[in-house]
Amino acid sequence: MNDIAAAIPKTSATVEAIYRTYEEKRKAEKPRAYLGASIIGHHCDRYLWFSFRGAFVPVFPGRILRLFNTGKREESRVVRELRDIGCQVEGADPQIEFTAIGGHFKCHPDGMVLGIPEAPKTWHLLEIKTHKKASFDKVLKEGVKVAEPMHHAQMMVGMGMSLTTRALYYSVRKETDHIFTERVRYDKDEFARLMRRAQDIISAITPPPRCANRPDDFRCRFCDASEICWPAKGTVPLPFQSCRTCCHATPETGEDMAGQWTCAKNFPMEQGETCKAHLLIPDLIPWAEVIDAGADWIMFRNHDGGEEWVHGAKGKSTADLIKVLPF
Repeated sequence: MNDIAAAIPKTSATVEAIYRTYEEKRKAEKPRAYLGASIIGHHCDRYLWFSFRGAFVPVFPGRILRLFNTGKREESRVVRELRDIGCQVEGADPQIEFTAIGGHFKCHPDGMVLGIPEAPKTWHLLEIKTHKKASFDKVLKEGVKVAEPMHHAQMMVGMGMSLTTRALYYSVRKETDHIFTERVRYDKDEFARLMRRAQDIISAITPPPRCANRPDDFRCRFCDASEICWPAKGTVPLPFQSCRTCCHATPETGEDMAGQWTCAKNFPMEQGETCKAHLLIPDLIPWAEVIDAGADWIMFRNHDGGEEWVHGAKGKSTADLIKVLPF
């Protein structure tokens, strides 16, 4: 029996081909160029800054991307269920969007719902999440604020931006289809704190301090941004060259800016991937220190060995320094 089990393939060419299609579609997608409310509750400011600046793009195998797609499909099912019990659901398809800080901070709730049995006259921000058994049980026992602080922060931002005072957190356990809902109350102080955090991240010229002081800290070892946060000497591991990692680029945070960036060189921002004047933000090169600089160049000295070199005009270009990451 054991010999037969060993002979059965664990996967197949068909399965692998399906997973590859998800990976290829992911690569074809343009990485988002804004800070999202879905991650504003993350424990590390530096992670948020790297995310906003496009310094990393999370990479997932096809199976996990398919799993994400399953979660998205659950959202339409939940909306239908809420309507079936007499609720009014708006802003689910097309999905509603709230923006702030010059369009650089965005929130995309799963909808707005009116008529839930516990409070039929109150509009609720709707947030739908699927869970494995462990996280579902934790939410059931401790509530979303303790069990899933990032989800809680996402709802605080959504309520503040939509001027609502309640949210409906709709949890589904994947293995059994058990449902748990929790009504979450708006906290204006928490909303203000999160908005200040978003403003600080977006406005920061250099990356904030790390949440840990060693790369083998568990928070860093399993972090999607660990490679750019703790790069090896001589490399700048970025998924691509972009304006958001250039010294010359600034996110404009005035009203009605629609997520605009400006270039000190007055170059078109859409040319960032091929711009010859691209100059990396020095903190993306932590294995060297800045010892001199001009309008289009920066001189560095390596911490290990003292070698001096120039980045920019008449020196190493961004393309020379980047170790391109897959995404």
